[in-house]
Amino acid sequence: MTTMADSPAPVLISIMLNIGTEIGHAYSYNRSVGAAAARLGWRHLAAVQTGCTIRPLPPDWEICLHPVHYLAKAFWLPVRRSLVPDAASLFRSARTIAAYLRRTVLPLHRPTILFLEFFAFTHLMALALALLAVPRRDLSVWLLYRYDVHRHATRYLYKWLNALLAWLVGANRLVLMTDSDRLARSLGRLFGRSLTVMPIPHTELAAAINHPAWATAPERDGKILCWWPGRPAQEKGLETMRRLAARQSIEAQQLSLVAAQASGLAQTPGGPLIKLIEDDLPRPDYLGWLQAADLILLPYESAAYAERTSGILIEAIAAGKLAAVTGDTWMADELLKYDAASLIVDWDKPDLPACLARLAKDTEAQRRVADMQAAYARWHTEQSYAQTLKALYEAHH
Repeated sequence: MTTMADSPAPVLISIMLNIGTEIGHAYSYNRSVGAAAARLGWRHLAAVQTGCTIRPLPPDWEICLHPVHYLAKAFWLPVRRSLVPDAASLFRSARTIAAYLRRTVLPLHRPTILFLEFFAFTHLMALALALLAVPRRDLSVWLLYRYDVHRHATRYLYKWLNALLAWLVGANRLVLMTDSDRLARSLGRLFGRSLTVMPIPHTELAAAINHPAWATAPERDGKILCWWPGRPAQEKGLETMRRLAARQSIEAQQLSLVAAQASGLAQTPGGPLIKLIEDDLPRPDYLGWLQAADLILLPYESAAYAERTSGILIEAIAAGKLAAVTGDTWMADELLKYDAASLIVDWDKPDLPACLARLAKDTEAQRRVADMQAAYARWHTEQSYAQTLKALYEAHH
């Protein structure tokens, strides 16, 4: 019988210094990473920061990493939230990463991949310091970049940290990834090396779905259910949603707007029906609203989402749902690949409610989304993710 100690298959470790709850993408994403690794016969482990409140943790996930803290605002710091890490917490974080590696996989003498997909430059600093303290012969580092760090003031710091990690583990064992074609091109120019575009694996509706009773309640009265998912933020279109909630017209009254309580959307006479739900939805409840919605609203700012992906868009399309997006974004680019331009919305149009009402019933848009759904069923899956992991491992080991 092959044991973990004598198996030639690699160990894939998610280093999770930036996760607190099941809310957001990190939990479901890394669960899917583990499932993809299992398809290959790999072992998946996860080292999680001590502030994580998820209970119970999935098997082989361990709360053991000290988070990196930052210096408080001081008169000599020119930014509102300091980008300067607290040195003590940085070194403590590095020590806990090193300690975790020493007691788990390093004694097994198996190829080990350290995987980070939701990180700041400070987390790369902590990882580099940890690697200085452990044997690195069988270690690789795989980084999945989600954000347009090439636009940030810290862009050259990321470039330098990539070079440092490549020096520590070997240039061929530092693998850079992303989930956006646009980001791959921009970051490739900054880093001077190619990035592999990965599928988004957490699209399978495997969790039990809690269908919201309100979605079929009499008060809806046949209205078009438009859901703005996630926590409200300016870059995700908070002002747009406030303006939409205040619209007064016959068409506006055909809409039901569902949003998080923190949005503060208020009912307006002659306007859309407003339904506020909890800010942090458990996964089954999130999937329930996704299934119940007639139209997913993603009025994200083009400047912020020109290159960043939207997991919500991928999940919506995978579920066969229409999603209205902003032009000049990665999301619009995705829709244009399938001739679904009608889903790209001008959120400043005076007749926006009428536009959304028409869109929700647009059979041609529904046909285009069905085409996208079929394509996504082949690419954005755990199976596809597993095959991409396998190809990367064979190319870099």
